[in-house]
Amino acid sequence: MKKNKAFSFHGQDFTRKLLIGKKVTCIEDYSFGDNKFYSVFLKDLNVSLRILEEGWARIQPHSNDSERSPQYQQMVLAYNRASKSGRGVHGSINNAQVHFDDLSAKKEDKQKTAMFLGFLQRAGRVVAVVERVLSGSTYILRIPSENNCRLRFKNEGIWSEPTSIDKEAKVQADTVGNRALEFSKRNLFQRDVEVIVSSVDGRGSFFGRLYNGNKDYAYSLLDEGLARIDLNTAVTMDEFEKYRESEKKAKIVGKNIWEEYDAEAEEKKERGKEREKR
Repeated sequence: MKKNKAFSFHGQDFTRKLLIGKKVTCIEDYSFGDNKFYSVFLKDLNVSLRILEEGWARIQPHSNDSERSPQYQQMVLAYNRASKSGRGVHGSINNAQVHFDDLSAKKEDKQKTAMFLGFLQRAGRVVAVVERVLSGSTYILRIPSENNCRLRFKNEGIWSEPTSIDKEAKVQADTVGNRALEFSKRNLFQRDVEVIVSSVDGRGSFFGRLYNGNKDYAYSLLDEGLARIDLNTAVTMDEFEKYRESEKKAKIVGKNIWEEYDAEAEEKKERGKEREKR
């Protein structure tokens, strides 16, 4: 079981990188009872065939008279080639073992958390994988660097409203928090991103900037009105004024958080504050 689990991680990560963010075509090959079996194609590439070629799957035996994929014989040949060359599951378990320090648990060792903060600060901008999206601006990241770790990460300088459930319908309600969650799932879930970690709070959440496609993701949320500036942290950031401009644009058009924002009333309030200062 341990061997299968170790290889499973690499197989899943290979498939993630191969398919994430791409359109595929599913073609039904056959059915067995209530179950239907499909071939998945990435353009002209049979995904199962590609996974077998890299040694990250085993072939499902079929009897001569049973239904199977039209490309089954090609799959058998790909599996045999991977087996002979020692690829993937056919290779050494020593090359498959991967350990991640899980810092995402709320009761994680504070000393260990502080140690990893130092590692990450010195590393600067590092590659990460978004394993889970907890809210529009909070995620579980896996950082596969020299110091492999998994952590809870929040965008510094902004915050998204919490998600909520419609208890009667038992589904997510149409709230800004839930819209932000779905937006970040579409854009970040299982994607490779880059992060710069700057700090950690007392509950073990790491803060910093997250880059998706070389763009600071905070702008994506602010542009859509799915997050607002956290003045407690953003005011000391170099990006503060740019964040404010991004937020202001969303306010003007009334996006999401700012659907009921009254620019004229807000302007009068600000003028009133200025008069009080004088």
